[in-house]
Parts: sequence; structure tokens; C-alpha cells
Amino acid sequence: MTCFLSERIFSSQMILRLKKRETVWNLQVIILIKTAFYCSTYLTAWTAFLGTFFSNQILNWNKQRSIFFLTTQATVGNYSIWEIVLLFWLCSFLLFAAIPLCALFIQWISGKEIAGWLYLILITGWNMASPFKLLSGRLYLWYRSFLEPSIFAVGIFGCIGLIFVLWMIGKKQARRKDFWNA
Repeated sequence: MTCFLSERIFSSQMILRLKKRETVWNLQVIILIKTAFYCSTYLTAWTAFLGTFFSNQILNWNKQRSIFFLTTQATVGNYSIWEIVLLFWLCSFLLFAAIPLCALFIQWISGKEIAGWLYLILITGWNMASPFKLLSGRLYLWYRSFLEPSIFAVGIFGCIGLIFVLWMIGKKQARRKDFWNA
């Protein structure tokens, strides 16, 4: 979806209007971040809304008669439902931002749109088939996230760092980008 939204930016008229290649990169990243924001908000709202239909109690992870206890044989402290909703939103936002940003970065480095698409296909296949999940394995909000919050925090801060590094390298790469065949 992000590739389709940012595709018009590579038109000749838009490149001439923006004047700087770095501005083209930044505009694409802004569109990507906005799309990630809207998609994660939509996903979080629907997940919270539909989740209320399948439970008679909103949050019971601190009790031994919960699915959390049956799954992990442990209970956790007092988390509010808003903390969990916020963490879910943050994880989905970071995934919706980082994975397409990697694809956009690969597209800029290679100069071919197909390279970004191939990356998306490969990363999706890898995350579906492999027991070792790239990027998303540390950002899924699941029961172990609350039992091992330090590992979960490493995933969040690592993803934020990856987004920042890709944005900075992309800005540097954009200065050398040639749009002769755009």
C-alpha cells in the first residue's frame, strides 16, 4: 500500500516541483509514517472492539483462572487495559512503519521498484515459515512480552533505532540519487 501511495512522488512533475532529492525521500517517509499511523490505529480499534465480544472480563491476567495463567503458569501485576492497548498500537505502528521503510530503502538503493516488492514477499514468507522471525518476532504483543519486559523493550527500541538509521541513510543516499529515467 505504501509503495502505491509513494509511487506518484517519482513522477517527473513531482520531482521537479520538490527540487531536492532529499525532499522526495522525506516526503515518502512522511507518507509511510502517516499510513502506518492510520493502519495501526484502525487495527487497534477493531481488535479492541472485537475483543470485547469474546470475553466476559476485560483483563484478568493477575488471576489464576485466566487463559494467561493456563498458558504461562504465571500471573503478572496490575496492567491497565489502556497500557495494553497502547503497547499493541505501538507494536503495530512500528511494524507498519519499519517493514515498508525497509522496502522503500531497498527501492531507493537499487533504483528498481521490483526490489522493494521482492523484499516484501521474502520477508513475509520468512515470517510465515521460519521459527526465527525477522523484526516482527520481538514486536508481537504476546504473553511472554509481559513476563520478559526487557526482551520486549529491546525489540521496541531496536525497531525505533532501525527506523531512524534507515531514514538517515536514506537521506544521505537521496543526495546521490539520479532521476534521469524517472
